[in-house]
Amino acid sequence: MRERNNHLTIRKIIYLFLLPALVIVFLVGAKPVFAAQSALDALDAGRFIFNESNIDEAAVAQLDAQAQKLYDDYGIGIYYGEDNSASEEDTITRAQEFYQENCAIPDGVLLFLTSDEYYVYLSGRAEHIFTEDEIDQIWDVFITDNNYYEEGIADYLTYMGAVMESHGLQVIPSSRLKPLLVDDADLLSEWEEEDLLERLTSVSNKEQMDVAVVTVNTLEGKSPEAFADDYYDYNGYGQGADKDGVLLLVSMEDRDWHVSTTGFGITAVNDAAIELIEDRVVSHLSDGDYYGAFTSYCSTVDEVAEMARNGEPYTGGPSLTKNQIFGTSGILSVILGFGIGFGATARQKKNLKRVRKQHGANAYIYGDASHLDICEDRFIRRNVVRTRIQKDDDHRGGGGSTIHFGSSGTMHGGGGGKF
Repeated sequence: MRERNNHLTIRKIIYLFLLPALVIVFLVGAKPVFAAQSALDALDAGRFIFNESNIDEAAVAQLDAQAQKLYDDYGIGIYYGEDNSASEEDTITRAQEFYQENCAIPDGVLLFLTSDEYYVYLSGRAEHIFTEDEIDQIWDVFITDNNYYEEGIADYLTYMGAVMESHGLQVIPSSRLKPLLVDDADLLSEWEEEDLLERLTSVSNKEQMDVAVVTVNTLEGKSPEAFADDYYDYNGYGQGADKDGVLLLVSMEDRDWHVSTTGFGITAVNDAAIELIEDRVVSHLSDGDYYGAFTSYCSTVDEVAEMARNGEPYTGGPSLTKNQIFGTSGILSVILGFGIGFGATARQKKNLKRVRKQHGANAYIYGDASHLDICEDRFIRRNVVRTRIQKDDDHRGGGGSTIHFGSSGTMHGGGGGKF
């Protein structure tokens, strides 16, 4: 009996002391989790207007909502930021750091103002979407005569919305919206569709990139390259952060074929591999053997992707000995290194030349002041930095692939022709 009472006493101690202690520990430990989640939600919601001027919170909230709508519609963050603190860093560096520290969306545009300069910073896909003239126009839109900061920011957001609409931008889905086989031109039988989709799915899973086939009756006024790139991007094709994949487009309108590559697909299906696909596929297309063409395409992509995964992308030429590889690579490395260094230096010199005063803003200077003065919240800026990141619309990347940027700002490789 005494032993049983001892057990009961131990149980009481557990119930009275241990369980409440566990509850307290849980509640105390849970608070940081909830707080962290709240902070994460705030980051996901995004903030677009970082203002140090005399704009009330309600107006900032309205401008944030306008910018959020642009992001929802076009997938590009449009930001406005100010930093009037003294700094020895140049405005370009300050703008880049400001974006990295404050702007949650990787693809975006930042109109950044210091006490006496401004700079338009482009990040991610935005770097390859907008033209020089469109970026240069931002300041003119923002600082119209007798304009106020609130109105200027609203005009800037409205202008960027119109520009993005003119480019036909759409939100890029986070996951694929369409199957790996889309036969809108009705070129395949039901059995052929089922078999080909199974092949495409198998290769896609094996190579960890989307391998797709799309047939259409019309390109809707676009070039084969633009149609294939946009179809890939705006339907969410691609695996992983780099949207790895390859898409074969066949259009019956003018008998076009085109391969669009993205991410690892650019490395795997390089220019030499595109020629190999042409050799193996186009004859089938010309003969009307579409099933044969698509199965050949699928197996070819599988072959070259496997080679690229093993560190030896398809070259199309004969195998080289180790000495030949070393010698060729050494020479090419020297030439390539010199070219890259020369190009980078040239771009830097060009950018420095383009850092200049904006004479059109002289009317907004108050006396001889070189700092920001706010009078009734009107604009007063003297110097501007009109430099933007240099881009090449068409150049060659690693692995022998000719690359370009689609309307979404996404990098693509590929090639095509007629059949």
